[in-house]
Parts: sequence; C-alpha cells; structure tokens
Amino acid sequence: MELKDELSQILSQHNINVQPSGMEKRSLADSETLKRRLRNASATGINALDLIASEPVSAKTFTKAIAVMQANYGTEYAPEKIALLFDMIHDEHWSEERFVRTLKWFLKNKRFSAWTVADWFDYGVKVYPYSWYLDQVHEFGREVNDRIEAYRINGVVVYRYADGQELPFDRIP
Repeated sequence: MELKDELSQILSQHNINVQPSGMEKRSLADSETLKRRLRNASATGINALDLIASEPVSAKTFTKAIAVMQANYGTEYAPEKIALLFDMIHDEHWSEERFVRTLKWFLKNKRFSAWTVADWFDYGVKVYPYSWYLDQVHEFGREVNDRIEAYRINGVVVYRYADGQELPFDRIP
C-alpha cells in the first residue's frame, strides 16, 4: 500500500477531516485578539508563525512532507506516528506557512531519524509587546536597538531580536 493511501486510511480511522473546509484564512492576528494575546505573553512572547494568514495545512502538503522526511532520513515511519503528528498539527490549527517553515527547520536541525511528535513543536519565531521592548532597553541599554526588529501586524507593533528569519509582516525601520 502506498504511503498516501495508508495515511488517508489511518486519518479516516481517527476521524480527521483532511478535506478543505472552505475555512477562511486564519485570523489569529486580528487586532483585538493580537493585543489580548500580547498582554498575556509579555515575558514569553507569542509565536509569529501563528499570526501568518494562510490556509490550514492540507493533507497533500503533509503527505509530501512525510515522503521528503522518509527520503531524507532513510527510514519509513509507523503510520500511527504519522497520524498522531497530523492529528496534533490539525488540532493546533497549523497553517500551510507554519508547517512548511517548521518542516524546513526540522530538516536542517534534526540530524537523526528518531524523532518525537514534540520535536515538531520546538520551533517558533517569538514576537513580543512594547513592554518587552522597554525591558530589553532598560536591561541592555540603547545599543540593543541595533539587534531588535519591529513589525506591524494589523496595526499592532511587535518586537523581536533579529536572527535572519524573514517574517511576512510590515517591517518598521
């Protein structure tokens, strides 16, 4: 049985709907929701990947990713493990954009074929509110401004340390 057929069978056994639902692009970044989330995450930040407007990850993208991983690591993964991963990603409402960025990170950083579902949730691009920015300036001085980027997401300004990662939001110079 082909991986795609096997995955489809397992996903249907777990009652996971992999058909597009006509769902609109994710709007976790609407202005009020974003402000509320930032207020509650001043110290820990929020994952910018959750804020990128994108369709939910599709079964087709997921199936291709598993094939790439099996080719990369030279091993075949248990269908139950694959179904569990897809189920958790689906439950967390991952977008195509988040999944593809995480897959690229995963392939670059996970050297061995033995991984756990938790490994997929290690990656994130944290953004923080203005209060975090002020804390950084207070602790490290004005020079920290050379290392901090600011983005505007639906009218809300967020901050993060520059790390070479490009985000698809309006960058504030």
